Amino acid sequence: MDPLLDCPMNEVIRHMQIGLLCVQEDPMDRPCMSEVVIMLSGNTISLEAPSNPAFYLRRGGGSNSQIVSDDRSLQMSQNDISIAQLGAR
Repeated sequence: MDPLLDCPMNEVIRHMQIGLLCVQEDPMDRPCMSEVVIMLSGNTISLEAPSNPAFYLRRGGGSNSQIVSDDRSLQMSQNDISIAQLGAR
């Protein structure tokens, strides 16, 4: 964690978990906005564990990456995929 941030680690982990709940693959598994506001406003609600992602990109030490999806994995070179980085405006 960035040493310049002045907040408890458990609060950072809680906010990350809330963010993961908001990006579940199935929209029915995502909390509604009123629930998110309640989750962010205090520690009174215990959070559900987010489900596993539909797919994720596993990076190895070499030039090839591996995409794992639904118990299947595909080998892809870096030329076959693109990764976008978001920046602030």
